[in-house]
Amino acid sequence: MIYLNALVGTLFLTLEAGVFIEGLTWMGLNALHASQSVIMGGEALMLIPLAVLFFFVFKNALSAEKDILEGKL
Repeated sequence: MIYLNALVGTLFLTLEAGVFIEGLTWMGLNALHASQSVIMGGEALMLIPLAVLFFFVFKNALSAEKDILEGKL
């Protein structure tokens, strides 16, 4: 159950960060009058830092859920 709790929190946080980052990427490349393929490529490249963010947030959330289960928090 702790994995599910950590996963749900991580998904919500990463989703919000992803929408913000993808929006900033689109806005910045659109302001530079980039072509549609360049914009899509830039958005695809921004998924890599989001995956790294997901990993670290999940790791911290899982650690916090384990601490809660053990009664440390």
